[in-house]
Amino acid sequence: MSKRVGTIKLEKNSMDDIPKVALLTEEKEMTEKVKAALKDVFEKFAKDRRMDGDAAALFTQNTTGESLVTKSDNRIKMLLASFGKEGGSYIDLEGFYNFYKDAIVNNREDVVRKNLAVYGYRTHVLCVD
Repeated sequence: MSKRVGTIKLEKNSMDDIPKVALLTEEKEMTEKVKAALKDVFEKFAKDRRMDGDAAALFTQNTTGESLVTKSDNRIKMLLASFGKEGGSYIDLEGFYNFYKDAIVNNREDVVRKNLAVYGYRTHVLCVD
């Protein structure tokens, strides 16, 4: 025999309900919290403070969930050519920051937030879970 004690109402938790912290300052520079999060992500893949094509491919695989990304992927080539050093042979932390800043200012902030969420940084950024 069971006894009904009360009613529980469950609601879907929406990420939209969580306040989002600005990723850029009023001067259009990345906030220190965003930089700290990006530095943490960068350092997971960089060797000697550099991310070469292979490391960038691994970063992209982990971030997107796509297992077939290689250094010959057009996204990797674009990243290195646009934001890299020494003729696009590697990207350093500053180039990584610039890559993400470019995404933010070009209306891809949602992609930046999703990328950071993969590494535990949530929408109200930038608190680690």
